[in-house]
Amino acid sequence: MPEFNIPVLFEGEERGVNIFLNLNFQPKEEEGLYWFDVLLEGTVVTRIPLRVLYQRLSQSS
Repeated sequence: MPEFNIPVLFEGEERGVNIFLNLNFQPKEEEGLYWFDVLLEGTVVTRIPLRVLYQRLSQSS
């Protein structure tokens, strides 16, 4: 996926930041664990895991 930037304001003390994203993530039919890195000024501050599993749907008669 391409990298993108979102401006945020850190006010300090107990205040944080929530970011909600609509991602069009298509893992090319490969199951597994994918990681999204979150960077702050070029430094990785956290990583978010996403496990992709495919399940066959059975058709009932």
